Amino acid sequence: MLIQDNKHVAYASRSLTDAESRYANMERELLGVLFGLERFNDYTYGKHINVESDHKPLEMIVRKSLGCAPPRLQRMLLRLQKYDFSLKYIPGKDLIVPDMLSRAPIKINTNNEVENDIECFVNMVIRNTSMSDRNLEQITEETSKDDTLQTLIRLIIDGWPDEKNEV
Repeated sequence: MLIQDNKHVAYASRSLTDAESRYANMERELLGVLFGLERFNDYTYGKHINVESDHKPLEMIVRKSLGCAPPRLQRMLLRLQKYDFSLKYIPGKDLIVPDMLSRAPIKINTNNEVENDIECFVNMVIRNTSMSDRNLEQITEETSKDDTLQTLIRLIIDGWPDEKNEV
């Protein structure tokens, strides 16, 4: 779960492989941190990230030298070295939303590969689209005149209203 300024930005999850399901608890917890940082690499790389975990031993393992960790953890820790993050232990009872999501997953058949392809394509288009300042100003001006887009912007910033008729 990616949160910025106390607002949820994105969610991601994946199932463990057969081999990963046999990992020790510490390894699975670190794998979760690694998955989150790598999955949201566009948001996490190059910025200081605060990672919260309900697994207290994880806090110590990321502080120790690589030589003290078992080989599998060493490999994961090496992959984590490119990220500037601090890991803080928070009791599970205080991590309400992530705990709830992990305990009550919704069974939806999704094709993660297609979703990842779509996300990669959108990111590629955004990165490779050049736009002049004049075009950007024109888009901004036209957007400010469009009631539907203004409503959408308000919903993105303020969040979805409690009542449907408030939209």
